[in-house]
Amino acid sequence: MPNLRKAMRKAGSDFRSDVSTVPTERMMQVRTEPFSKPQLAMIYMTKLVISRSTASRTNSSNSQEKKWRYEPLRTMGNQICPRTHLVQPPHTVLLDHRNNVYCWESGAPPVLSQASVTPVIPANQIHLTLDD
Repeated sequence: MPNLRKAMRKAGSDFRSDVSTVPTERMMQVRTEPFSKPQLAMIYMTKLVISRSTASRTNSSNSQEKKWRYEPLRTMGNQICPRTHLVQPPHTVLLDHRNNVYCWESGAPPVLSQASVTPVIPANQIHLTLDD
C-alpha cells in the first residue's frame, strides 16, 4: 500500500483538522469496503430510533411536520460543553492528562472555547479529585 504510506507521511504535517490522528492500514481498508445491505439497514434503523426518541421527548408527534435535529461533531461538543460553564476570562480548564481533548484535539480548546488547558496527573492514578 504505497499510497497509504505516502498519505501517512503527508498527514503528519497536515494541520487543517483539529484531531491529529493518522489512519492505520485497517482503517483505510474499511473505508474502501462497501457497506452490506444489513449494515446499511442497521445504520438507518439506529438513526430512526434516535429520531423517534428525540421527537417523543420534545412532544413532536405531528407526522406531517418534518423533524430535524442538530447533531454537533464530537469535537464541537467537547468545546461547547466546557464553554457553557466558563463565565469570565481568563479561562483555564484542569483536566486529566490522558483526556482526549488534551491528547488528540491539537489546540482546539484555546481556539474554539477561549480556554487554556492545564493537564493534571491524578494522585490516585485513576481519576481527578477535588484535592488534585
